[in-house]
Amino acid sequence: MPLPSLAQPCFGYCSTAYGDDICRGCNRSFTEVLHWYQLDLVTQQEALQRIESALVLAVRHQLLLVDEARFMQQFQRHALIPPAFASIEAYVYVLLEAVAAFMQDWSAYGLQPLKPGASPCDVRWALVEERVHYSRHLLQTHSKTRLDYVVSKLA
Repeated sequence: MPLPSLAQPCFGYCSTAYGDDICRGCNRSFTEVLHWYQLDLVTQQEALQRIESALVLAVRHQLLLVDEARFMQQFQRHALIPPAFASIEAYVYVLLEAVAAFMQDWSAYGLQPLKPGASPCDVRWALVEERVHYSRHLLQTHSKTRLDYVVSKLA
């Protein structure tokens, strides 16, 4: 009988297929991608919490939200689907994924890059890299032992 499971956070472009240890799409480890539906709910929830923490850290390292109302107006104007995570940083990430190539003025979106002169596309790609960095760090420092233990029991 299959274990109860959370929906997988897959974005549909998995970089673990190309050898990455952390997927650049969903930020799960290769082991989590491979065994997602065999992991218990606690381990899945820990993975999702780590993924959101990495996203929050990356966004806060790159951007300052200076006008939340303006930001949310833009989010709604672009008819974007709200993210699975409830943090405002997750909303920022979703918006940048969708419109970075078309953004002309940071202030029109209520955002300010922490690196002066950074373009929306530059920040978007920096966020992808930093999410992976933070996810890898959080996995190594917080949940790797439990994940290894759970996966060892699957064999």
